[in-house]
Amino acid sequence: MKIAFTHNLRLTDSEDEAEFDSVETVDAIANALRAGGHEVEKIEVTGPASHLAARIESFGPDLIFNTAEGRRGRTREAFYLQACSRNLGFPTPVRMPT
Repeated sequence: MKIAFTHNLRLTDSEDEAEFDSVETVDAIANALRAGGHEVEKIEVTGPASHLAARIESFGPDLIFNTAEGRRGRTREAFYLQACSRNLGFPTPVRMPT
């Protein structure tokens, strides 16, 4: 199965990135998914939505595994959970429990 692993990568110690994933966490999750025999593409979602959509579309996943939460706003998580699936025709993301 092809899995797009969408995430926010923590690059600084700022409060804005407090809930983002470290490189170690991203690698550990990707490796665990690969250990299950899956092809995994790590996709950092920060930036324009058009770039995110293009990366996901070019990979053509069977499933989107999401830990991205965004930076601000009440609906920041919903953007990554739903916009990339329903609105763009991609598979429904699976959300990692927090």
